[in-house]
Amino acid sequence: MKDAELDNLEKLIPSLATGAVKKAYLDALSSGNSVLEVIDSLCKRDKKED
Repeated sequence: MKDAELDNLEKLIPSLATGAVKKAYLDALSSGNSVLEVIDSLCKRDKKED
């Protein structure tokens, strides 16, 4: 694989990671688990609404 091809693939990593985190978040909530988010050093606990 050429360096240019690898560079293009590496550029996709942030968007793939974002999608994976969102999916994991929704999967955890939909299975009844709670999720702890840390945003700007503040903790926020989310849980599925009944």
